[in-house]
Amino acid sequence: MIYEKENFKLIDHERPVISYKHTSGELVGYRLSAKLFNNFARKQKNKTSTTADKEDSEEASKIKSFLQDCKLKNLFENYSNDIADKLKSDNNDLMNEFYKLSCDFKEFHGENNFEHGVVTTINNSSYLIPARCRFFNKNVSEIEKMLGHSEKFDFIVIDPPWKCRYIRRLKKTCSEKSYKMMTNEEISRLPIQKYAHKSTIVAIWCTNSETHENFIKEHMLREWDLKLTTFWQWIKVDKTGEMFCSFDSSRGSKKPYEKLFIAVNTENENLEKLIPKGISIVSQPSSIHSHKPPLLGDGFNP
Repeated sequence: MIYEKENFKLIDHERPVISYKHTSGELVGYRLSAKLFNNFARKQKNKTSTTADKEDSEEASKIKSFLQDCKLKNLFENYSNDIADKLKSDNNDLMNEFYKLSCDFKEFHGENNFEHGVVTTINNSSYLIPARCRFFNKNVSEIEKMLGHSEKFDFIVIDPPWKCRYIRRLKKTCSEKSYKMMTNEEISRLPIQKYAHKSTIVAIWCTNSETHENFIKEHMLREWDLKLTTFWQWIKVDKTGEMFCSFDSSRGSKKPYEKLFIAVNTENENLEKLIPKGISIVSQPSSIHSHKPPLLGDGFNP
């Protein structure tokens, strides 16, 4: 946590150094490359507000006020055009390398029973595996084959591959940066209710689509025996503290935030009261598609 005011929280999306043990027994620290976060907002043209935008205007003014506070506290940096162009170029080079390495999808699974993270090689690629975990790099539709039916989880995070026009366009121009998407009905058929107990918290990331949001609230949660307690939003800013597009952009256009819907069992009123309401997380996103901010730690846990 870098700075917080009311329900707004500015966090560092670059994770701190985490130690992983190699097969040699040596502990080595790793952190995300700073080049991943070399993003800058494009200059936005002023647009006339529409009636549909007015609902967001009060919230937008609060966000702008919070960002201005952050700038006055020198929590963001200023860059000349030349330096910004160099940083963006470094970012593009790194991302092109990343997508070339990650486009060859191979299924695998395993587990790490140690009390520390480990570095391991799978299919000629190196992976950092967190402590005390199992992992499956497979199609999520096979979840029942992978987990069976006996396990229950305290916390379930879902980041579905929603149908998205941006990804459809990517498939035509740069297939290695795209992925297979699922329909709303396919996502709702995932047997989440089988892996949740009465005190499970379920968090669902959603793109800025009114259709998807309504489907979560009106259909998906009901299928999983859940009720919505609140939603948080992740507001994306560049290295200078500017949002990537207008918060009050017209309906159907790109917005500088994503929503996180938080739900609990329909019968658990006590847990519902413990979950912080209406949190706005502000951070500089990485260029890796759908790379979400770290939300473990003070200020987030119920």
